[in-house]
Amino acid sequence: MKLLGQYLLAEKYKSVAMLSLLTVMSLLIPPLTYIISATPFALITLRKGGKYGLQVMIYTLLAISIFGYFSRIGFGLGATLSTSIWIPVWLCSIILRVSESQALSIMGAGGIGILFVLALAPFNEDISQWWQSSINAFLEKSLSTAELADVQTILDTIMPLISGIIAAGIVISLVVSILLARAWQSAIFNPGGFWQEFYQLSLPRQLTFFSLAMMVLSFVGLGSLSWLAQNILVILIILHVVQGIVAVHRIVQQRSLSRTWLIVMYSFLIFMPQMALFIAFLGIADSLKKSNKTPPADS
Repeated sequence: MKLLGQYLLAEKYKSVAMLSLLTVMSLLIPPLTYIISATPFALITLRKGGKYGLQVMIYTLLAISIFGYFSRIGFGLGATLSTSIWIPVWLCSIILRVSESQALSIMGAGGIGILFVLALAPFNEDISQWWQSSINAFLEKSLSTAELADVQTILDTIMPLISGIIAAGIVISLVVSILLARAWQSAIFNPGGFWQEFYQLSLPRQLTFFSLAMMVLSFVGLGSLSWLAQNILVILIILHVVQGIVAVHRIVQQRSLSRTWLIVMYSFLIFMPQMALFIAFLGIADSLKKSNKTPPADS
């Protein structure tokens, strides 16, 4: 990975060529397209700066668009990748480069997710209907009538939150890509620096108060305002989950515990997603605890 990172950062044409290649390859693995194409670009922006990253993005956009045209995918491939992946990654990478704060970059990712929800708000009903019809068409082929009725009950609960769920998926991919790029940068130029920065990550307590406000609005029955609060809350929960994951990593490191605890945590998050709420509450407690700590007085 160090050699690949050094090649990406060597010269601009190498950055464009390798980023284009990795992006095209990522299309073969749709679940990982975001991370495979975003992480190298985040590394480039973190190390070389916003202007350099923007130039690489534009040149890569042209290269991918040409590839899309000749592969009959269309010119829209480049535009889709740039708006959904590279521009958000570029913004968050600049925040991290300038502030040297992983917390601020994660907050930036959450802000992008909230903007995404706001942008989808006028089309939420159409989006929900499209997803529901698509899912139903798939399930009708594989489930019995009784099973389909049970699943439909769950879908009726989830569909109003579909905009928030989509945005949360983008935020998760964005945060993972930025953190992987930061770790990659640290491995090349500052071994061990990533973990020092990671253990210090602390989201502001104001985020907790904002989350509580969104929770209250979600249940007061104010129509579209409550719907908006519910979808924003989905994104905020993801941010608190990230803080909770940091807290678990910090505890394991400080107490010299077995890394098995980390494996257990990630296994629960993957196979029992409802555990994310527990990790989120742990993250809220960690944020409030660190926010309440006052720096020692100067002697």
